[in-house]
Amino acid sequence: MTTSMMLNDLLNLCQNDIERAKIRFCIHNEKESQLDVYLRDSEGVNHHALFHRAKKQRFFNVGDIAICLVKLSKNSWLLTTIKEVTKEYGLTNATNYEGVELETYKELFGRLIVKYDKNHTRPTCLLVKVLDKLEVEQILPSIFRKADR
Repeated sequence: MTTSMMLNDLLNLCQNDIERAKIRFCIHNEKESQLDVYLRDSEGVNHHALFHRAKKQRFFNVGDIAICLVKLSKNSWLLTTIKEVTKEYGLTNATNYEGVELETYKELFGRLIVKYDKNHTRPTCLLVKVLDKLEVEQILPSIFRKADR
């Protein structure tokens, strides 16, 4: 019997980091899929979509770890960045946060595909709530390209 590799088997986040981490599931904006945005301009997803605040509800706090997953298919998600939130601007309908990329995980960005059945409507959730459901599906030999779709 084979055991599935889970996301934290690769990330190896300590308990403190797990408790301050949140995942942003990027699916689409008003015009196009976030995957198309990522393929054209990674910062369009890794900064603007990740840190966008549409309503009064805040998704992150300074010190949080923000994990960005972009939808590839029904249950497949591409890891595009992991950042620590360093600043909040207090804006709505805009990019509300700044963050610094965690270099430890850089080799996985754009290459790690995670299997997850997203059955909630919120774009962001606490990592601790879904950690045991984030299965490593594949690690690509190189950065995801349009031809990989």
